[in-house]
Amino acid sequence: MLAPNTWDPHQTLLEGPWGRPLPGVFSRPLSIGGSKTVHVKLCFSASKWTDEDSSERELIAFLEESLGEEEVGEVVRQVTRMLRISPEDNRREQEFRSLFPQAEQDHWFRLFRSPSMFEDACKTITLCNAGWGRTITMNQLLCEKVSSCGGFPTPLELSSWDPEDLKRECGVGYRAARLISLARRAVESEELEELEKLARRCRSPSVGEAQQGELRAKLLALEGFGPYATDNMLMLLGIYNNIAIDSETLRHLKSLHGVDEKSAARAVQKVSKIYDRYCPYQFLVYWRELWKDYERLCGPLHLLPSSRYSMLCANHMKKIRS
Repeated sequence: MLAPNTWDPHQTLLEGPWGRPLPGVFSRPLSIGGSKTVHVKLCFSASKWTDEDSSERELIAFLEESLGEEEVGEVVRQVTRMLRISPEDNRREQEFRSLFPQAEQDHWFRLFRSPSMFEDACKTITLCNAGWGRTITMNQLLCEKVSSCGGFPTPLELSSWDPEDLKRECGVGYRAARLISLARRAVESEELEELEKLARRCRSPSVGEAQQGELRAKLLALEGFGPYATDNMLMLLGIYNNIAIDSETLRHLKSLHGVDEKSAARAVQKVSKIYDRYCPYQFLVYWRELWKDYERLCGPLHLLPSSRYSMLCANHMKKIRS
């Protein structure tokens, strides 16, 4: 829902040898090698090898230009990260379904994320202490004002900005210094890449709590990352046994579980009591509950027009219920 991602639930791409494309097209620019931008469109196609009514689908990627082998590999890597479609994700999905059978009926597991950890981290910073509508606006302006191609800014592009200019042009407020600091760390070191490697090790079935504690501590050491931002990043890195608690979480706990708590810090134990039975996939169960609640109030979210994305927040949900 955040720029530069766009989703058109009604668009359908042309039929071809890949089969019959289904309605719904995702599109965005991808940065290749830090200097080249490629526009990609993704859709699902009914497999040409199966019956028309089969649930089997194939993912089709359309590119606006021809690419070399290495560039295609980079596009595949980024799309694989965004959609979590690696063999590891396949294994973990089966594990989650055995623990939480309700996910089988609606194929609930793979939560969308950005093509890079840097973009995920920047978007997490824009989530903190901001209403959802403002978060949407900040990311839109970062793509329009900072990026040279309308995509999400690269670390190099963002690192060259002055904090006051970034505040003025993108409305990010105090987050400007934190975003620029993160970008400069990404340019000057491989810290984010090392954190992603550590997260990969933490997702192993045999990993101990010590490594997850190390990952959490290193995320907390990033400028601007408190408990909420860290828990959100852990989720984006595929560590699902923590739930990032904000006002929306508190609203959900009250409406669905009857837990009336005003403080995120005091809600931690109550959240654990509800969701720890689903360890290590607590966040996935919580997010499915929240998503189903949104759809009960607003209809199917995959059909929601982008002009109404900002309504998916605690204040608006309270208004709908009242």
